[in-house]
Amino acid sequence: MMFAGVVVGNNPGEVWVDNNLNPSSALVWSSGLGAFHFMGSARNNCFNQSIEMLIENEIIPLLRSKDRNDFEFSICL
Repeated sequence: MMFAGVVVGNNPGEVWVDNNLNPSSALVWSSGLGAFHFMGSARNNCFNQSIEMLIENEIIPLLRSKDRNDFEFSICL
C-alpha cells in the first residue's frame, strides 16, 4: 500500500515510468519505507534494458543525496 500511495501522490517518494502517458512498468521509491518496488509488466523489454542506466543515472544519485549506502528492491508476484 505504501508504494501505491506514492504512485497516486498520497505518500512521499519518487516514481520512474517507461511512458508518462501510458505506463506499463514503473520503479517506485517510498521515502517512508526507504525501499524500491518494481510495478507493472515483467516482460517490458524496453524498461528492463534501461534499468542499468536508470540505476546509474537516477537511483545512485538519489541515494547519495539521502546519505544512503545501500538499498532494497522488492517485487510481488
